[in-house]
Amino acid sequence: MNVCVYRAKRLPSELPEAQSQLPEGFPFLVDDDELEVVDVALRYLHNEFIVMARRGSRETADAAAYDLADWYRYLAGIPRNWADISVDDIVDYREDRLSLISRQTHNSLKSRTVTRRVSRVLHFYDWASTAGLYFGGALVHRETRSARRDIDRISLAHTAPASAFTSQEVSMLLPPDDSESDINILSVDHWRTLSQQLGPLPSDKQRKEMQSKDLRNSRDRLVAEFALQTGMRADEIANLSKSQILNTKHSADLPEYSTVKIRIEKTKGRRPRFVEVPVYLLNELKLYIKGERAEAVAASTLSSESEVPEPTSLFVNGIAAKSDAGRSITADTVSRRFHEAVLAEGITRTVTKVDPDTCAIYLAEVAAYSFHDLRHTFAVWTYQAERESGNAEPWKRIQVLLGHRQLHTTLDIYLKHAGTDRKPVNEKVFRAIRERFDDGD
Repeated sequence: MNVCVYRAKRLPSELPEAQSQLPEGFPFLVDDDELEVVDVALRYLHNEFIVMARRGSRETADAAAYDLADWYRYLAGIPRNWADISVDDIVDYREDRLSLISRQTHNSLKSRTVTRRVSRVLHFYDWASTAGLYFGGALVHRETRSARRDIDRISLAHTAPASAFTSQEVSMLLPPDDSESDINILSVDHWRTLSQQLGPLPSDKQRKEMQSKDLRNSRDRLVAEFALQTGMRADEIANLSKSQILNTKHSADLPEYSTVKIRIEKTKGRRPRFVEVPVYLLNELKLYIKGERAEAVAASTLSSESEVPEPTSLFVNGIAAKSDAGRSITADTVSRRFHEAVLAEGITRTVTKVDPDTCAIYLAEVAAYSFHDLRHTFAVWTYQAERESGNAEPWKRIQVLLGHRQLHTTLDIYLKHAGTDRKPVNEKVFRAIRERFDDGD
């Protein structure tokens, strides 16, 4: 069995099957050896993401499909029929994936990746059992371990004993959490260095154009500044629109580090939220729109034989992208350019890798930071600034700014380092955030 993920295509409207077709692009599994759709997996995906429509966005459906495909491929290697598995098979799958070496990264899969895959498999069997398709017994609740409860659901949480936060049950079939090891906070010196490597701000180019001749693009610098100042994710920034910036009004006499709220719709989990953008950054973005962005869009129009509509996105590919100039950038582009800047500055760390073919262990230098670390840095820097300004519960505000549904996500993932790893805060950013609170904004 060689299971792969396929996507539904739109059928001609005149066909009778078009009345009951899957949404265009919806994922499903196919056994390429037998050229057959994996029926039970399709029924599960259809129920979760179409009938119930309660499990998030199309990206979540895609992830679920790939996780199930991974499970089916694992079963083919045992070999074992999907309906004949037991708890022991789940445990074996978990351990196999924890020890699996990726051919792309030469690293073991991260614990959170394995947790997501095992959780999906457990949910799949829970559904199949309820639907009368699986008769192997319950898999999800066989064993439990204590875990942090959501602080928002505990009455008078500030007076509760520590044990009150550890009574939630989590399946022992899931691997231990290693998320803390993935948190990296930029140092002040590293941010200063990287900001210069990413390019000048549009206003810097105007002031220094005749002197420094720094003609590098500003887009990558602006993208990174946006992440560091708002905590937005790469895909959220890639989905920003030009109109969101141009339609944002503020008083001309506001200090440059005062903030203006912008509502973003395209977020993780599709939960809209407000982000607070410094006035200085809004001004820089408007210069980018009038200058660098306009030039890239014009180049795209000139190079095309037919009229090309201007993209609505704020950030676009620069002129150097040639045939792709003026087109909307992707989250992958955002992350890749930041990664390249980190490596260009030689900001690396040494890690142990394993050759998947020979199993030989070797050392490699990798980028010390990822683009997502800018979000981590925003959380910790804001936490420190809030505490300095006298806020006794800074995590509540950070939860809102980051868009976390549950407060424990903020506490458990982003702020583990806030108390024990108090890195020096960039004076300019720190002062600006602190002054904002002092002004009552």
